[in-house]
Amino acid sequence: MLLSGYIVSVQQLCLIEGMCVVAIVYASLYCPDVKVIHHIYIFVCFTACPSNKFGKACVGTCNCNATNAANAAQTCNAATGVCVCNQYWMGTTCDTDIDECTAGTHTCTADSTCANRVNGYDCPCDRGFILNSGACAGIMFRVFFVL
Repeated sequence: MLLSGYIVSVQQLCLIEGMCVVAIVYASLYCPDVKVIHHIYIFVCFTACPSNKFGKACVGTCNCNATNAANAAQTCNAATGVCVCNQYWMGTTCDTDIDECTAGTHTCTADSTCANRVNGYDCPCDRGFILNSGACAGIMFRVFFVL
């Protein structure tokens, strides 16, 4: 296999010692194979798979959690069938919640504590701090004495 993948442009390909071909393929085509016959490059292309199907002739069915996939209409890679999860999920079927707190990918400030939740995380302010204009601020205590 010389080239593979979705080719979405018109381009001149100079592959071997100045030998060039012009490849014109469309975004809706999947071209997994390029064959060389007598120094002529032949692109073998298929229509991109719709509706959670994958593979040559679109015979495979995606086995991904559509709720947690990046795109519910096509939950897996149309060529390989590998699930494509949204930013909050991972795993072979997009069923494992990403714990941003443990992974260290959260943006909580020093005056808050990361709290993981489904589809993200929260940053509640630590004890003695309150949320003020989007940031945790210390609470000021004033003590008044009555004489």
